[in-house]
Amino acid sequence: DLLRDSILNLLNHSKCGMIPHEIVNNGYVNHPGYPLETLLIIVLLEDYFLRTGNADFVKMVYWELRQGLKKLLKQIYPRGPSFVELEETSNGEIQSLDTAVASYACCRSLLKLSKLLDDPEMKGFLGDLMEYYQKRFLRDWYSKKHGVFYDYFRGREKVIGYFFIQLFPLFFRIVDERIARTVFENLKKVGLICDDGLLHSIHDDPKDGFYMGKSHKVWWIANAMLKKCVKEYDLNYDLERLDERFIDDVENEGMPHVPPEIVGNPTGCFAQTWSALYWVV
Repeated sequence: DLLRDSILNLLNHSKCGMIPHEIVNNGYVNHPGYPLETLLIIVLLEDYFLRTGNADFVKMVYWELRQGLKKLLKQIYPRGPSFVELEETSNGEIQSLDTAVASYACCRSLLKLSKLLDDPEMKGFLGDLMEYYQKRFLRDWYSKKHGVFYDYFRGREKVIGYFFIQLFPLFFRIVDERIARTVFENLKKVGLICDDGLLHSIHDDPKDGFYMGKSHKVWWIANAMLKKCVKEYDLNYDLERLDERFIDDVENEGMPHVPPEIVGNPTGCFAQTWSALYWVV
């Protein structure tokens, strides 16, 4: 079981219940972990249990991660670096949209698994947290004025940076169709969503990030998010054209017959496993 083995490998390198961000072949942990990884493992476990019914594995992983989960979920919106990986979002004190959505999704999954996990202390705590999310998440993170989400909080300042994480609330289905359509159309207007898909970001960052700057590049993992959102909410976007672009990249960019990391493969990895998600969503 590939997913089970992958999770076990991550657990072998975890510390204090926190999943690492990156492990290289020799076992070296390149980044000890952002909040996002630990929170989203629980969402994966819920899906794994629904597909396999393997309760013993789910319980084992949960109790390994419980310390990290309790620490993270004590904060309504955990602080820590964002998945965006730009200088402005790498501060350990910011609260980012992707982590906030992951907390919401993690809490939802844990409550669905609560009978299986038999952890009354955590269940009672999660009930209150979920009630808060259901009542306050949009009030905290959605800008009615701009019709998009705030990308991160820096102290009391709420910042709209126009990063690909704008689609996280849609991808994890925590908004209704009206808001999904509003956000999607506004992201098209500002150019974050374009013919090549969902851009990483739209501001200039010649010195920040990896690959000589990330803005105006499109990762296939981001396009997988885009594709799922379009299908889930029946949004206005030409997926047929994007499918053709994906096939062209697989056949003509990077390693033959393997999806590259970035659309058109400009200075990205020649092959990237997570890019294959585009084809299966």
